[in-house]
Amino acid sequence: MAVEIEVGHGLDRVIARPAQTAIGRMVLGPLRLLTWLETRFGKELPEVSFSARAMEYLTCLKECDGEHRFFHRSLQQDELGVAGELLRWRDKWYEAGWTGPPFQDNVSNRLRDMADVDLLAKDRVGLGIGQRVQRLVAALPEEHLGLSITLIDPLETHPVVWRRLFQALGAGVRPWTPGVNAEPGSDLAAVYRGGFVSYAVAEN
Repeated sequence: MAVEIEVGHGLDRVIARPAQTAIGRMVLGPLRLLTWLETRFGKELPEVSFSARAMEYLTCLKECDGEHRFFHRSLQQDELGVAGELLRWRDKWYEAGWTGPPFQDNVSNRLRDMADVDLLAKDRVGLGIGQRVQRLVAALPEEHLGLSITLIDPLETHPVVWRRLFQALGAGVRPWTPGVNAEPGSDLAAVYRGGFVSYAVAEN
């Protein structure tokens, strides 16, 4: 039996349209979908908090540290803050499609420093979202997924690696808009439709 899944921004949290599940049908946010797919295809991982990952990344930063590193002075002042911020950079790069070092030769010293740290971090730091998505895409079978994925947000609103995942899953797009809980022709209905309401001002 095919599983029908709707995926939308914000559905990992409580919004006007909460996540729902039923036999053969689910409504999920991207992160919950990722966890479900990892379990389905045997790629589940122990949950690691961002704080724990930042501590792991800090160890890598310290091993690569030196006066020539762009992060050297900041690391001396606030090592946990620097580790967290640089880890966020790294996570965003992986979601944007980066697969890790090496960079090309004509890059800045800052990028070279980050690449040097990543040579250690790839084996020591828990995977970020982008890395998990890349890992899952590589593990997907070529056919017979038994899934019907529908995005309720435009594909281009998702980071690059998510687009690749949705394309690999053969996802379609059907935009969703909230229902109008207002009497037809009322001012509230006009506001829901994106219109405006004008009022006549009576003269005394």
